[in-house]
Amino acid sequence: MDDFARLVKAAGDVLGIEGLEPDAGGVVEFVSEEASVTVMHCPDAGDMVLFSAQIAPAPEYDAAAAWREALAANTSAAAASLGAAISIDPDDGSFFFSLYRPLRLLTTDSFLSTLEGFSSSLLSIRDRLGF
Repeated sequence: MDDFARLVKAAGDVLGIEGLEPDAGGVVEFVSEEASVTVMHCPDAGDMVLFSAQIAPAPEYDAAAAWREALAANTSAAAASLGAAISIDPDDGSFFFSLYRPLRLLTTDSFLSTLEGFSSSLLSIRDRLGF
């Protein structure tokens, strides 16, 4: 079992999710009533862990206005405090929220607090953008 799998398993144990483990691609999804957060091990990107979630599907209104709102939200306290970023998927126009953390710096506690902070920030940004 690699370090990321051990971290995910330990986090699952704390959360009461028995046998939680990443899939063969190093991906695990945390789902709650409010949000779904994907966590991915990215060994080829400097052994990082990516926390990612869709904020909302592509807006049906003016794309320029959508970009302005997303850029403004990038400077919001919710995103800036984590060092996270909001982006727009070039394939389908949906809004995404993402955050990278070095695997070597994550403990079970810091992983869970990052997941919690990321989820809270995601909900705050959704509210700010009106999604």
